[in-house]
Amino acid sequence: MADIRFIVSNQRLHGLDANLFGNFLERPSWGGELGVEGAVVPNTHTLQPEVLKRIRQMEIPILRFPGGSDVDYVDWADMIDNLPGRPGPRPVSHPRGNEITNYFGYDEYLRMCEDLGIAMHLVVNFADAMLQRKPLADAARYAASLVAYCNASLNAQLPPKMYDWPGLRAQNGHPSPYGVKYWEIGNENWFFVNTLLAQGLGHDEIDRRYLDCLVAYVDAMRAVDPSIEILVDVQFKRTSLMESIRERLGNKVHYFVEHLYTPWDIKQVLKDGQPYPIQSLTEQEVWSTWTVVPEVNNSGESTLNSTVLTQARRLGYKMAITEWNWNGWWSFDYQPGTKWPPDSGFARGVGAAGYVHAFMRAGDAVAIGSQSLTVGNRWGITCVRADKSAQTPPYFLPTGQMIMFYAKHHGDHVLSVRSENVPTYRQPFEMAGLKPAERVTYLDVVVTADNTAIYFHAINRHFSQDLPVVIDLSAFGGLAQSVDHYIFEGRLDSDPPLPNTKESAWFREQTVSLTSSELRATLPKRSISCLKIGRVDVPAYSVEYVSHNTPTVAVAGETKAVQITVRNTGSRTWVAGGQNPFHLGYHWYTAEGQEVSGSLWADNRTELPRNLAYGDSATLTCNLSIPRAAGNYEVRWDMVEELRTWFTWQGAPTLNVRLTVNPEVVEPPPVGSLSVSASHNNQQQGADNLQQAIDNDPSTRWSSRLTQRPG
Repeated sequence: MADIRFIVSNQRLHGLDANLFGNFLERPSWGGELGVEGAVVPNTHTLQPEVLKRIRQMEIPILRFPGGSDVDYVDWADMIDNLPGRPGPRPVSHPRGNEITNYFGYDEYLRMCEDLGIAMHLVVNFADAMLQRKPLADAARYAASLVAYCNASLNAQLPPKMYDWPGLRAQNGHPSPYGVKYWEIGNENWFFVNTLLAQGLGHDEIDRRYLDCLVAYVDAMRAVDPSIEILVDVQFKRTSLMESIRERLGNKVHYFVEHLYTPWDIKQVLKDGQPYPIQSLTEQEVWSTWTVVPEVNNSGESTLNSTVLTQARRLGYKMAITEWNWNGWWSFDYQPGTKWPPDSGFARGVGAAGYVHAFMRAGDAVAIGSQSLTVGNRWGITCVRADKSAQTPPYFLPTGQMIMFYAKHHGDHVLSVRSENVPTYRQPFEMAGLKPAERVTYLDVVVTADNTAIYFHAINRHFSQDLPVVIDLSAFGGLAQSVDHYIFEGRLDSDPPLPNTKESAWFREQTVSLTSSELRATLPKRSISCLKIGRVDVPAYSVEYVSHNTPTVAVAGETKAVQITVRNTGSRTWVAGGQNPFHLGYHWYTAEGQEVSGSLWADNRTELPRNLAYGDSATLTCNLSIPRAAGNYEVRWDMVEELRTWFTWQGAPTLNVRLTVNPEVVEPPPVGSLSVSASHNNQQQGADNLQQAIDNDPSTRWSSRLTQRPG
């Protein structure tokens, strides 16, 4: 049998934002779930220590808070202390007739994020405006008041009629601003559509109201802090609405939001379009269906097809998937005493990894991902399962372990990879949101990289076979021979429980060796792998001159257009703009190795067309100024980070080309022509080149630079 091969290219497809591996710390009040509110030490504002320990272990880059559906039905000020005019401690909130305590509020969340180095992401109430529960100006100002509580400095000039929220924050123990960067306006605003349709509004009128409300909120919130990045919920998925957001708000908005859950409740199963008895399903059939998420492309790999994604790309916005997970359960008419179908939590975890691979493939646009639910006590999408009474130790569910696995092991950009001989299978079942597919690849692979390593991410969907692979890394040099193989595995329902834990999945590590430019590894059945191939001593400043057409003969004083392709082979990203941009420049040397004075040539530097990260390349057209005196020279091309360093100062070699520079040919004046400037400063050849024409003859002139021979 031919080897399963993956050929990894040094071609950078797009960046990869670490915030894609974020999480959602919700405080729901329905469905029996309390979220983080059910994970505090009873009757305190402190998280249970073992819960906090597991949140720390997850290495979460960005954390969304506090909702969720309830955010539109809770007064945010109920979640802080010392509110003027409110007697006693924080009240119990009653969103939509439910009940939720407020022990873990804004300051608890914000301080935890500060302590753990997590980027903060808050959601504000939008229903007050959309459902006209308050006048629009009041609703927008109240959302902006939360921005003021979190981000405004003490004694800051706040908008008119706004309370001194920064002063209250200081009273609550945090005088300095928290600096919350990410602000989401509303949650699943499509909930409001049916309400407004029932009130007699049409879709176009609802869109106009949405836009008016959105503009008011954006302006009010940015009036408090113009540096915030705003996420807008466009789950109406109406193209005209998204276009109108671009027209009216432009770059005041940064992200379009979408939520993705699948498969929801599985009430029946179809096989090849025909009903199939649920209790007849085998573990392999369930596994091979549940791990194909969200859908697959023509190659059988997980992919994301989304109207919001398409429009975000077209309109120049990023995309934030601020709620997502493998979210499904059996929901059929179960008869007591009959067999319950396979119901593997680990299969859910591996299925959720399909979402992650789809997001990484769309990383040019998808910049934030917030997996539901960080902490909970009931729902199956919990990352950390907590006991409200604190009697049972908290533990991880597989979907949470999976996102932790990717958060710990990934690069900052995605590389191109080509595959050969990867086996596939046909998936015939439909289970609610999980659809049949003619071609599913057993190995779903994405490769990422940064300045320290290459990361080979692989989902092995095969139920019963370990799959050996060959990874071709010949496009790279300077790779470590010892490779870390991180593995995420778990148990099925038919496997015995793990001893002394309620967890059903685990991590392990092993080491494999890189031989020459090939890495051979075995990917275990029913697993997720990350092979981390380290880069050896990647310098900060390094460049590869891929190709060039520098001339070897030129005329003194002329300027030549030269094309040079450069590749960044260092760890520092070459920034095209800003105060310290990276440029391509050069210096001239004599044949004896002495640097030529800058007065004899123009110091032209070439800008980059875009930022270039490790492995990126660009072809530049450079204006090479030839020295104004004839002779034999060497031009040394060099990259420079302006006002900081030339690359050669950091040990990077220059591109050296020897040139013969011939004298400038001066045509004699036409016979009978007597018109010539008698005295001039030849600015084209340097401000210091003062010349005097003799006898109205420009071919005989005194120059301040050259030895003179009158006559």
